Amino acid sequence: MSLLDFPIAVFSGSEDKLADPKDVAWTVSQFKPESVVFNHEYYLGHMSFAIAKDMSWFDVDLMAILNHYNDKCDDKTQNSRFEEGNKKCSSFFLY
Repeated sequence: MSLLDFPIAVFSGSEDKLADPKDVAWTVSQFKPESVVFNHEYYLGHMSFAIAKDMSWFDVDLMAILNHYNDKCDDKTQNSRFEEGNKKCSSFFLY
């Protein structure tokens, strides 16, 4: 996996019984550090990424990453955990 040369975003869950946090940490360690543009562990289980009551990880964090790599800014993602996108878009949204 160290040969992968593109931006990688890792979304994981601390309560995930299928993709254990230790396994996720090992997997992330196998990527080039500069390739991992986002790595956050949410308090979610495996299926919570698809059917959770709180889908803000998708609406805010994932959309911020997608917007960033498509040269877009959206005020709904301004306070995401994706710091690089927040910095890039901060000049567009002056409150």
